[in-house]
Amino acid sequence: MELTEAQQEQNKVASNFGAPIAGQSLTNDPENPAPFESAPRNTALHQTLEKIWGHMISPKFYIASMKLLDDQVPVMSLTELYLMNGFQEGQWNPDLMMMLVEPVAYMFIALAERINIDYIVYDQQEDDAEEGEENLFGLKVDEEKFEMLLENLKDLKVPEGSLTREIETSLKTPLREVELELKEELKEDNEQEQPEQLEQPEETPEPSLLERPSQNEEA
Repeated sequence: MELTEAQQEQNKVASNFGAPIAGQSLTNDPENPAPFESAPRNTALHQTLEKIWGHMISPKFYIASMKLLDDQVPVMSLTELYLMNGFQEGQWNPDLMMMLVEPVAYMFIALAERINIDYIVYDQQEDDAEEGEENLFGLKVDEEKFEMLLENLKDLKVPEGSLTREIETSLKTPLREVELELKEELKEDNEQEQPEQLEQPEETPEPSLLERPSQNEEA
């Protein structure tokens, strides 16, 4: 069965874009370097966020990513996959990638909130880091800083200035047609998945021992 464009995009977003293998750059052809071995195309935080936002709200990617969040793919997992893919394509370097984590995760959350998706921020069970540490892009990061990041995301708190004014304004506008259609589609899908509750027969209450007997019983 041939996949639709939306399904193909969803599969692309869900694919595991792993980090380059250690030492891989030493075996690559120097005359044909991998994209991430060259100078990144984006270096300014806010300009990069504007480009990411434009991609996020494009209909194909928007529908695919929101369906993944509705399917309980954690926000942080989707954010890591998205940013790692951009790194491998040479869009940004590791330093900028780390700076993008919080605002990009927030943008995913804000878009999900607009159409009432019951999303998961982070799946603790997927993390096999040692105590006191957490994993991000396969790297160990300080647990306290990571927990603060998660709390900010859960409370929808993003450091002031992390998003551009244009993005913040866009998030306050009425729902677009593609958002309204997807909201209705997800609502119908979720209603169909809920098992029908069988009506339970009414039970006749047992007589209380404290009740006064009827006249027939007294006779």
